[in-house]
Amino acid sequence: MLDFATIRRAEVNYAAFHGGLDVLMEKAGSAVAEEIRKTVRKGSRILFLCGTGNNGGDGITAARLLSGEYETTVIIASGGGKVKTELAANAMEKYHGRIASFEDAEVEVAKTDYIVDALLGTGSKRSLREPVLSAVRMMNGSGKGILSVDVPTGLGTRERVKPSVTVTFTGRKKGMTQGNSGIIRIADIGIPEDCFSDAGPGDFIFYPIPEADSHKGMNGIVSVIAGWESFGAGVMTSLSALRTGVDLVKVYLPKDRMMAFYGYSPELMLNELDSGSIDEINRSHCLLIGPGMGKEGFDREAAENIIRKCGIPMVIDANTLKIIDRSMLKGKKVVVTPHHGEFEIFSGLSATERNARLVARETGCVVLLKGRTDIITDGKTTFHGVGGNARMTMGGTGDMLAGLVAGFVARGMPLLNAASFAAYVNKTAGELAFVEKGYWYSAMDMMEKFPFVINDARMKAHQL
Repeated sequence: MLDFATIRRAEVNYAAFHGGLDVLMEKAGSAVAEEIRKTVRKGSRILFLCGTGNNGGDGITAARLLSGEYETTVIIASGGGKVKTELAANAMEKYHGRIASFEDAEVEVAKTDYIVDALLGTGSKRSLREPVLSAVRMMNGSGKGILSVDVPTGLGTRERVKPSVTVTFTGRKKGMTQGNSGIIRIADIGIPEDCFSDAGPGDFIFYPIPEADSHKGMNGIVSVIAGWESFGAGVMTSLSALRTGVDLVKVYLPKDRMMAFYGYSPELMLNELDSGSIDEINRSHCLLIGPGMGKEGFDREAAENIIRKCGIPMVIDANTLKIIDRSMLKGKKVVVTPHHGEFEIFSGLSATERNARLVARETGCVVLLKGRTDIITDGKTTFHGVGGNARMTMGGTGDMLAGLVAGFVARGMPLLNAASFAAYVNKTAGELAFVEKGYWYSAMDMMEKFPFVINDARMKAHQL
């Protein structure tokens, strides 16, 4: 069964990879229309109770396709009778049939022969609100046949539409049964596999938008242990984390290495790492450990001591993966971000997708195996990070990727989606930098593109 977030993620990716979603809406409306043709006598009166979003647009599209064969009426369940999304507005513009006001819904329900429920296209954990609640009660009390579009409105709540049939798209949604959805018809509307399997802007749906009244620290704090040997790597990974929208990035260093960092950026908060630092680190939202650490001054005992005491999600990268025992990661929330050589030392296995899944299952970690195609897996679900270009073999791209993962984890994204979105942002930024400077762009040129790629994903996600 598919959950609603999986479908929404795929739809955002579809819009980015294959063009507008109007094609999918047309196919969804066609599937609803075809089911009605099979079961409802021609010339019957059909009432389409539609919401203001894209589920309503699917219903409006079906009404247009049936308007020459049936007496169709569309009602938008909103005070002003207007839809909110661009897709639904386009569907309404193409529909030239009868439209009634929601104030007349009770009369329209009484005189119709059949009702189409296109109010809400997702399940709900909250109680339904007006005017949707009144519409649901009218439908259920009508005694008429009801077809729900994609899922019954209110699925998962105490008051929901009780349809005789549900036409659902792509696959059965989680929570749907014949008892709560009637006869379930699954319609393939043509979402390609890459929309599900590839990292893309669709992962942004898991990114929590900051609340207007939030204060410093509420939108993510990243603690970083990095750059003890290669200072530049520590700076790049820390600045990349900052560009994910977190509030604070705290870098922990030995006292004798702190001076090297002071000239890099005033945005980074430098802290001396001592025996009491772990308590402060555990008050942040993610620990990133490993980039630029080298092999001197940071041995296995020190790394494992920090990881063992850490009680927050972690991103582990670079040489740290070479010196720790992976068995100690079980039961912790961890993303590991190895390149092929690091993976082979960390796991003792060759760097393949199959082995990445195996290690993820064995350790409970999310594995982001970096390469021409990144492999992102939790052992059950696997995404592929595609794109980029040959210039991304330069030093720093992996450090920046680890910083992106840590930032997105600290912002509250699920680990798998944080890693997937980071892979997408990193490779897409490389592509944008290549357009401007060809093979001669730098890691910092890439980093400048991160906010633009993230914001573009936000706009794509919020169009739906």
